[in-house]
Order: sequence, then structure tokens, then C-alpha cells
Amino acid sequence: MKTKQITNSSTIQEIGYDEETKTLYIIFKGSGKYLYYDVPKEVWEAMVKAKSTGKFFYREIKGGYEYDREKKK
Repeated sequence: MKTKQITNSSTIQEIGYDEETKTLYIIFKGSGKYLYYDVPKEVWEAMVKAKSTGKFFYREIKGGYEYDREKKK
């Protein structure tokens, strides 16, 4: 799984991507980890390169993919 710490967002702490399952995960500051399903690799690559990860998320991810909030163990 590829991961990246985020420094250009006030809401997102870390993102990761599993190419095999096409699952994107996002750790939000304060609200935890969310899993987004069937996300194309190209979307992950664009998110990594985005000037603002948070703006990219709200423009390209939110509302466009099925997701689950990861339950705390």
C-alpha cells in the first residue's frame, strides 16, 4: 500500500492507496479514517500531486465514491 503524509491541508492528515483493491484511505484530522472504494489509480496519482489535498478531495472524491468509516478497534 502506498501512503503519504499530508502537509498542505488543514483537514487531511494522511492518504493511502491499495492498487490491488483500488481502495483509497484518508485519515482526517479529528474524525478518523475513511475508506473509498473503486478509486482509479489516476485519481490517486492526481490527489498526490494536488496543490491542496483537501480541495482535491472535496472536488473529486467526496460524493463520487462509496465509502465506509473505519471502526476503532
